[in-house]
Amino acid sequence: MSPAQNAEPLDLSIIIVNYNTGELLAACLESIYAQQTALSLEVLVVDNYSNDGSAQMVRERFGDVLLFANQCNLGFVRANNRAIERSRGRRLLLLNPDTVVPPGTLERLVQFLDSSSGAGIVGCKQVDGQGRIQLTWGRFPTVLSEIQRKSRHMRMSLDDSAVRTALEDNLNGTCNVDWVAGSCMLVRREVVDKIGPMDENIFMYFEDIDWCRRAREAGFRVCIDSQTQIVHFGGESAATDKITSLIEYRRSQFYFLRKYRGRLFGLLTRLWVLFKSLGYLSLWAVRYWYRGDPEERYEAECMALVYKNIAALALTGRLPAKIEH
Repeated sequence: MSPAQNAEPLDLSIIIVNYNTGELLAACLESIYAQQTALSLEVLVVDNYSNDGSAQMVRERFGDVLLFANQCNLGFVRANNRAIERSRGRRLLLLNPDTVVPPGTLERLVQFLDSSSGAGIVGCKQVDGQGRIQLTWGRFPTVLSEIQRKSRHMRMSLDDSAVRTALEDNLNGTCNVDWVAGSCMLVRREVVDKIGPMDENIFMYFEDIDWCRRAREAGFRVCIDSQTQIVHFGGESAATDKITSLIEYRRSQFYFLRKYRGRLFGLLTRLWVLFKSLGYLSLWAVRYWYRGDPEERYEAECMALVYKNIAALALTGRLPAKIEH
């Protein structure tokens, strides 16, 4: 047990890992402190070596926040684990900095968790800045489910209202799910005590699915509260370093599938991604040579490097010592 947990426990610890999203983080913290709640709570912010003044902003504007300013980017998982170790809450809310928490949300989520027998992890409905539902829950990944999820995301990016309507219909009345997104994940302390923290073999991506799977295997239910929602702008930290984000997604995917589906399945997935990446690499290389606009050529060069690195990762199972940018 950590020294923090030897202190008087609180009802709720809210943990936010930030990387270069200072303005959004400020709005998130304001929405938290605007809550009228009887819950005893603490807010822990871990800043992963942002260069936009995020840590200084927290120090100046939010004196009640327990701030951990890292001297390097530890990654989403290790940063969360450091805060979890130092937190005092009987319940832990992992929350992205690019979210806004409407009034009453914290108490409703805690009440839902406490009233759901056997529940260890709870998520809620998440909508974007325009109020459109996001896909933040689902079944554990298989080849088929990943293809379906990618297809839904693509159609949602094109603003396909039919997909969003189907998601709304699917969410209504849903409680038990395989996983909920770590952008808003309420966890009982007992879950951490039993299964341990997040898997630090993962830098970012798939860590929430992995944690939910381990919780379910330990006998806890994973639920989603369809009547409670937050605003999640989505992808803001990843947007600050798109190249690394795309590569880390694949690295985590390969690790997760090998961990739970075995080496053969992991190898087949890598081969599929290899051929797919070589196709995209060729496409972006052609665009690079045939685009005259400097900005378009730069984008094509960056994306070609992304798929070159992903192809290398899929082929060898590891990246070069220095990722090409």
